[in-house]
Amino acid sequence: MKADKKATEINLEDVFLRYWSQISFRVRRSIGFNNPEWEDICSNIILNVIESVKTGKFKGESSIGTYIFSITSHKITDYIRKKSRKPKYFLDVSSSLDPAVIAENKEQAKMTFKALKKIKSKHADIMYLYYYMGISQKQIGEMFSISAGRVSHLINSAKKSLKKTIGK
Repeated sequence: MKADKKATEINLEDVFLRYWSQISFRVRRSIGFNNPEWEDICSNIILNVIESVKTGKFKGESSIGTYIFSITSHKITDYIRKKSRKPKYFLDVSSSLDPAVIAENKEQAKMTFKALKKIKSKHADIMYLYYYMGISQKQIGEMFSISAGRVSHLINSAKKSLKKTIGK
């Protein structure tokens, strides 16, 4: 009932008409005027505001302009963070087809496999879960009934053992 009353008090079409230019300018200035994704981000912000007003998430404790400003700031920050993330590992496609590189990779895989057989099985399992499966240390800790700190210690210990075994 309260959410319906809020939605009728705030004319959502007026909100769109009044704030679209401000939102779009701020988004384009933050992510670049030539970035083609600016319109999607702005539309997402407006949809978020409309949904917040309709569901009662916007309680009217501040002005609608202030609310829109904070949502815009959060969406811009999220977008920039998402775009600035760099993958841990880069795949070099040009060298992956080179027979010498393929042979070297196979040799390294064999050495790593032999080295993994020589370390404790629990260490090898944790390394597999963490590096290959991408499971967090906290989740691995829950699986093995140990703390995340202990998982980190075991991973580092396993890495040291592998380095000794491989000879690096």
